[in-house]
Amino acid sequence: MRKNIWLLLFLIFLFITLMARCVSVQFFDNQIGEAPIEIAPYPERTVELVNLYFGNENNEFLVKEKRAIERTIESTEEVILKELINGPREKSYSLTIPQQTRLFSVTTVNGTSYVNLSKEFATNFFGGEKTEATTIYSIVNSLTELRNVKRVQILVEGERLQTYHKYLSLKEPYSRNEKIIGKPFQTPIEVIHDYFKHLEEGEYRRAFDLIYRPLEYDLDYAIFFHFMRSSKVNVKEISITTYNMTKTPEGGKIILDYIEELNNGNVYEYKDMEFLFINDFGEWKIVYKPI
Repeated sequence: MRKNIWLLLFLIFLFITLMARCVSVQFFDNQIGEAPIEIAPYPERTVELVNLYFGNENNEFLVKEKRAIERTIESTEEVILKELINGPREKSYSLTIPQQTRLFSVTTVNGTSYVNLSKEFATNFFGGEKTEATTIYSIVNSLTELRNVKRVQILVEGERLQTYHKYLSLKEPYSRNEKIIGKPFQTPIEVIHDYFKHLEEGEYRRAFDLIYRPLEYDLDYAIFFHFMRSSKVNVKEISITTYNMTKTPEGGKIILDYIEELNNGNVYEYKDMEFLFINDFGEWKIVYKPI
C-alpha cells in the first residue's frame, strides 16, 4: 500500500515537472517569435557608363571621358558631380571644378537639374574667361548627357549668382553647348574679330549670325544684307588698334578703336566705339543696335 502511494506521488511529480517544462519552452518560443529579426542592410549596386566633360590640356575647351560609375542609394546626377569634382583620370585633361568644392545637393525637376555647391566653387575659381566657360559647361554638358536632364541651374550656397567669375551669369539655367566640345570657346573680342573678318570677305550671313537681336527690334537678314551691301560700308579691311573689355549686368562691353578701309579707297578711324555682348545659349553675341 505504501509503495503504491510513493509511486503515485512520483508520477504526479513527474507530470508537474513535464508540464512546467512545456510551458517554459512554449513561452520562450513565443518570445523569440515576437522579437524583430535584424538584417544587415545591403543596398543593390548599379553600374552605369557615363560621359564626363573636363578641360583639355590648356583648359580652353571640353573633352569627353567615358567612365563606369557605381552607385547604390545616390542618384546618377549626384555621382556624376562627385566624379567631376574628383577630376579626370586622363593625365592630359584638366580639372574644371575646384577640388575643395562640396556638393550639397542635386535635384532634377521637369528637365532642370538644380545643383547646389559650396562657396569654394566660386571663391577658389582658377583661370580666365575660357576657364569660366569650361567650368560651367563641364557640369552642364555632363548632366545633359542624361535623358531626363535638359537644363542645369547652378547654385552657390543656395544662391543664384549674378556673375560667376567675370562674365558668365548663374541667374538662369544653362542648356547644353556642343560648340565648346573639341574647340575653344570664343571670347567677345574673338567674336568681334570674326564679325569684322566676315564683313571683309562679304560673308554677311555669317556676320549676321553673330548678332543678338532683342525681340523689340525687327531685324531680319534681308535688311542687314541690304545695308551691308551699300557703297558706304562695302568694307575692304578693318584693323583693331586698341580695346578694353568690362562686364555688365547682362554680359560684357568692349570699347574699341579701329580703322576701316572701304573698297572705294576711303579710310575711316573710329574711337571709343561701344559693342555690347550677351551670352546667348552658350555663345557670345554682339547685341544689335538699330541702324
